[in-house]
Amino acid sequence: KRNYSSLVILGIILMILGFTSGVEVKTVIEKVPVLLQPKEQECTPENVKEFIIKMNLKFPKIVYQQVMCESHNLQSPVFKQFNNLLGMENATVRPTIGVNVGTRWAKYNTWKESIIDYALWQTSYTGKIDSEKDYYTFLDDVYCSHKLKENAKELYSTRLKRIPYDN
Repeated sequence: KRNYSSLVILGIILMILGFTSGVEVKTVIEKVPVLLQPKEQECTPENVKEFIIKMNLKFPKIVYQQVMCESHNLQSPVFKQFNNLLGMENATVRPTIGVNVGTRWAKYNTWKESIIDYALWQTSYTGKIDSEKDYYTFLDDVYCSHKLKENAKELYSTRLKRIPYDN
């Protein structure tokens, strides 16, 4: 059974980005429209936080903590190579904007796309979660803390909670 609400949300997200991303249409010789793409916004903790809020994600503080954890403070090879801030794997059963390039990790054209894809993930799997406590518990289950190589006894949520949100 397809989850069409996710596709509708994706369409809305893409419309919002199109209308608010600063894309301009200019007329040049012979009145041929040309799209001018704005320079990609730098990926900084402040810009990430701002975009998470702009996307109206559930539990923005926790999502920010995940970004900083999964991207190793915006320094991980997965982020640098694939613009993948959240360690998103190639999706097979939900709508996605990630590109499968033959690795475990989804690739995105920009860091913002990885957050948009996370919004699709949230829409697909977290609909009934309505508290930070329940979201942390859900993430502990999803991220299988018992399988983590380093400090296997520590819950994923414990790692996240150590990451400051307010600087």
